[in-house]
Amino acid sequence: MSKYIVILNTVKNNRGSEALARGISEIICHNESNAEVWIVSNDADIEELPPLPNTKGFIRKSTVTKKNLIMGAIYTFFKKVLKLRTAAASIRYSKLIDICKKSDVVICVGGDNYDIHYNMFENLHELHSVIRIKANARMIMYDCSFGENDITDEVISDISQFDAITVRERTSKQNLTTKYSKKDIRYYPDPAFAMPLEVVDFPQGWKKGKMVGVNLSSLILDPQYGGSAEVTFAAYQNMVKKIIEKGYTPIFVPHVMGGSDYKPLEKLYQACESYGDMLLLGEDYNAAQLKYIISQCQMFIGARTHSTIAAYSSCVPTLVIGYSVKSVGIARDLFGTDENYVLKVDKVDDKEQIANAFLWLNENQNDIRTHLNAVMPEYIKEAYNSYSIIKR
Repeated sequence: MSKYIVILNTVKNNRGSEALARGISEIICHNESNAEVWIVSNDADIEELPPLPNTKGFIRKSTVTKKNLIMGAIYTFFKKVLKLRTAAASIRYSKLIDICKKSDVVICVGGDNYDIHYNMFENLHELHSVIRIKANARMIMYDCSFGENDITDEVISDISQFDAITVRERTSKQNLTTKYSKKDIRYYPDPAFAMPLEVVDFPQGWKKGKMVGVNLSSLILDPQYGGSAEVTFAAYQNMVKKIIEKGYTPIFVPHVMGGSDYKPLEKLYQACESYGDMLLLGEDYNAAQLKYIISQCQMFIGARTHSTIAAYSSCVPTLVIGYSVKSVGIARDLFGTDENYVLKVDKVDDKEQIANAFLWLNENQNDIRTHLNAVMPEYIKEAYNSYSIIKR
């Protein structure tokens, strides 16, 4: 029996991270039924939560907590005063390092971590380096996205520590191999495509065959991604109005909880409630349950990548309001183009733009659904094939 450590960021409120955890554990256990899989998260109380399917439980990433002031002071002294980063990291991640030492494979889920907007590199490199030094486990940088500007000398230095690297779009593979050709870089679809759904009761007001899912993220309202919050929000309002005019009922679907999606969606709901019937989901659904609800929608318009992956993998015609390379790359892998499938938020400069994109989606939904039904089985199979590089 092999022991796998899957390192993510925050799983508790982020349904995208949860979908990754569920998808990775599904892929591993599909190939290795007795595998021992543990999920690592930043959340302070993560170890108190029940384990996800196919996993043994959760591990908190950092040993340093607000309650443990002495440990925090020692960590800060080593890092800031003595400038001993490896020693500091050994203190901060002491429990995780001990577990990694007794593991066979450490999977560091890359995702968007190297996106320059996230400003995560220093902590990532600190963690990766100390695991590489202290543990003998096979280390995999898994499921990354790389924009052209994300790949600096420092990033190359970090990823060169890993035994294998996988990316989740061919665009990211092209971007990375252009600047870094020393390792075998593999492309596999995002493991969330393999996440099984969980059937759940529909919310009151559900109309079979008439629901259009809508996800709005606080990220695309952030000016650092190049868009205008005012124009984007107004464009969403006009889209909602058009959805209702076409005879559908919008259902607003948060995918990162703790208010990150719910607050802008609630604001959108309130701004549009005079247009007609709408539904607003609460924050008490897990990732697999949200996938089921999304799978039963006629169409889906989303900003959060893993909300759109839930739609794509269920063969639901989808429009992505994108903010990074991943949305464009996934669409190109599925359709051969991102045109009409992804509307980048930094290009939204017209309040009718998203509504017009929805109209195209509505007019072409049958052809899109047929295409997704044709390509999705093989695409999901490719996601499962990532096990070949996990357990080499």
